[in-house]
Amino acid sequence: MRYSSHHLRRAVLALRHGGVVAYPTEAVYGLGCDPWNPLAVARVLAMKQREPAKGLIVIAADIIQLLPFIGSLPTERQAEIVASWPGPNTWLVPVLPTTPRWLTGQFATLAVRVTAHPLAAALCRSYGGAIVSTSANRAARRPARTALQLRRALTTQPDVCLVGACGEQRTSLIRDAQTGRMVRLAELEWGERLALRAILCHPIKTDVLSKNTRTSCTTVQALRSSLLKNNAT
Repeated sequence: MRYSSHHLRRAVLALRHGGVVAYPTEAVYGLGCDPWNPLAVARVLAMKQREPAKGLIVIAADIIQLLPFIGSLPTERQAEIVASWPGPNTWLVPVLPTTPRWLTGQFATLAVRVTAHPLAAALCRSYGGAIVSTSANRAARRPARTALQLRRALTTQPDVCLVGACGEQRTSLIRDAQTGRMVRLAELEWGERLALRAILCHPIKTDVLSKNTRTSCTTVQALRSSLLKNNAT
């Protein structure tokens, strides 16, 4: 993927001065900022109208950039986590005592990912550290997949927008690093979210699924069982 080094430098400068940057990821446009800057994080939450208690995701160009946040991981899970990166695999990891509460929200874990998107990775690499990554949309609204959708999705615009194509990834698993258990599906397409919402409330029926979802009944049944199990815990 080609990208302008000038715009990348502007984005890095904005991050270092407490700004908010928009950028493409594997699935949707994300909003990012310095995870150690509480005022910058507060700006992101305000732009999204997101509750602080829900916590945020932090992405990086490599696992080294995530080490300032990650606490002790089970030995049997470490290889699995490392092997899943870079890629659209988010893990909920135990945190170090120094990890800011404005990142974890009400939870004792932090969602982290080593991104496979070349522009998002270049941003982290040029910045020299991990950044916040949350979908560029207001709470409960459809995430933006283009720069135009981004402008329409947010009332307050980011300081810098890195324009580029989002990846083809449609779903991303979020898993618990302690147990390997799937917690929930992230970054689903809008139609898939509606279908899964219906699946959670009603028995499986083929007419629940739209043509765009293209998910087999067997897979959907497995998703339903997993999601219902997770909701019960």
